[in-house]
Amino acid sequence: MGKSRLDDRQKWYNPPTIKDNLTRNSCDTFSDYLAKEKEFLEKIYEEVKVEEGEGFNRYIRKNICSPYKDGNDLNSSFHLFPPDDNKKGGILLIHGLTDSPYHLKAIAEIFAENGYYVICLRLPGHGTTPGALLDVKWEDWYDAVKFVADMVRKEISKYKDKDPQFFVGGFSTGGALTLRYVLDTFTSGAPDKLFLFSPAIGVSWFAEFADWHKLISWIPYFRKFKWKDIKPEYDPCKYNSFPKNAGDQIYELTKENKKLVKKLVSNSDNLQNKPLIYAFQSIVDATVSTEDLVDLMDKIGTEESELVLFDINRNFKDFINSEPADNLLDEIKKRSDFKPRLIVVSNEGESDSELKWPEDVFALSHVCMPISPKDEYYGQDSILGTLNAKGEKDILVIDPSDLIRVRYNPFFSYIKTRIEKVISDDS
Repeated sequence: MGKSRLDDRQKWYNPPTIKDNLTRNSCDTFSDYLAKEKEFLEKIYEEVKVEEGEGFNRYIRKNICSPYKDGNDLNSSFHLFPPDDNKKGGILLIHGLTDSPYHLKAIAEIFAENGYYVICLRLPGHGTTPGALLDVKWEDWYDAVKFVADMVRKEISKYKDKDPQFFVGGFSTGGALTLRYVLDTFTSGAPDKLFLFSPAIGVSWFAEFADWHKLISWIPYFRKFKWKDIKPEYDPCKYNSFPKNAGDQIYELTKENKKLVKKLVSNSDNLQNKPLIYAFQSIVDATVSTEDLVDLMDKIGTEESELVLFDINRNFKDFINSEPADNLLDEIKKRSDFKPRLIVVSNEGESDSELKWPEDVFALSHVCMPISPKDEYYGQDSILGTLNAKGEKDILVIDPSDLIRVRYNPFFSYIKTRIEKVISDDS
């Protein structure tokens, strides 16, 4: 049941009283949507905020962990515009489970700087309270994706001088949702490119949360059974607590995606116009299945698609289990008909100084993939990015694994270079 020593009676562990269904309301422009969202987020924050207090709490407005900066909520959706003299197209970016659009800020800036209109959408149930994920459905997230994809298409239709490119991309759960969008439009009107960052193609470990807990969690005494983890909420842009329903939903989404992939590849006529896929993944991701991503790329990836796998730091070979990484690489090499370009970023024989591992990092984590080392909240000089507490075991209510995971990607500049190379080819 995870950490349960915390008080689950705090208001942010309950579903908000206001429904998060903004994407089901009519908005003429995304600016209109942002105005409505700002009002919505403020109302939710006012419902649950703590007036005063010490320590680290995102629900204390003046706290160091507050999501409010210069009057704006870091969890908000946002859009970025390309330079007036360089408008190539647009992209919709979707964040991960329990995260917020902020996690894709650095990725969004790459596309905007290179000629693309960007919308980074906050998914329903996110950026407010962890209790908002107690009753959300993956279909709610997907409806939001379709709603805003239309807004991106509408904006770039104004680019009259050339046929604008339309991309989608996502991190973790956002990867599963944007993949779903591509699969649903596979034979007609599919995006030109799909960008995936630690995508949730397979998440078998979530299966343990399946609906069994609902048999008793409706009873007030057993309401903690609704949660995998109840943790302190000190991260301004991400929930630390995790409702089991959130795991249920991403597991169901990945199952439905696999069914759709199987159906599409069963008919060769469906594979004539496969979109280009560019995926970035740690070879030892503990949250999503790297093997399932490889399998997806094998089924629908093209020769122009790319799979970038970040290897473990081989300098730590005496301290870490390298067998999973070695086995996966061997398995890929055995697939003689694997079409996408495979790039393994490794320090076995690597001399490029830009790709050298930091001395204290032994592998990339799931959460770090889209985060720049320069990030204000998760980067190499930030509090969360360098969080490291020592003392006695069994004392912290924070999971020790939260302290081990690297929060920023030391190879982010490599991802930036790869993306710029890919999208510059469209000019």
